[in-house]
Amino acid sequence: MIYNDKPSYWGFLVSLVFPVRCFCCDGLISYGDYVCDDCRAEIEKCRNSRTKVVSFYGRRYNIHSPFVYMDAAESAVKLIKFTFNPDNAKPMGDEIAAKVSRLRERDFDLVTAVPFTKKDKLDREYNHAVLMAKRVSKRLLVPFDEKLLKKIRQTKRQHHLSGLERRTNLRGAFAAHKCVMGKHILLIDDVVTTGATLCECADMLYRAGARKVTCATFAAAKYSN
Repeated sequence: MIYNDKPSYWGFLVSLVFPVRCFCCDGLISYGDYVCDDCRAEIEKCRNSRTKVVSFYGRRYNIHSPFVYMDAAESAVKLIKFTFNPDNAKPMGDEIAAKVSRLRERDFDLVTAVPFTKKDKLDREYNHAVLMAKRVSKRLLVPFDEKLLKKIRQTKRQHHLSGLERRTNLRGAFAAHKCVMGKHILLIDDVVTTGATLCECADMLYRAGARKVTCATFAAAKYSN
């Protein structure tokens, strides 16, 4: 588990003004840690040993996630997604990096993330998937490029839509840069439910000429559509 960072003097001074909080419950914790003792035990119960497989327009996608989307792992996703906790991307990105570092094919050329529109960024202040992807990039020593994918159309919020409605909602919402031609792209998001968002983005990367797209998230819902 990668739930702490190398302590630094300046980081310690900053923590005196801005206390360190658990990335799962937002409770106060000691400097140098990312998770409290209670959540450390709880999130281990969410550890994921399976790979989510999604079929999307004739192509199968294996989506790699260190946790099942439940309990402490679900709380972590909601905390970074709906409150201002950008530092939580560090332990979450570390876990994604640890998961994909064990894959057989990990000759990644670039790391990128599911993109936001300008309106999304204004509404949420930051793209948490981008922050996670940057952390993964740092851990794996693979370059990060936010410009590989662009969201070109505003879409409805997905959480109340069925699997088919999600695919319809997202079709044509993304575009990929031609610089992905011949490259193996590691695509990052926070959570996968039906897989519609990740697979739509991956499909655009393939259409732009990517050699391979590997999808990874912090958590994966138990079901597939």
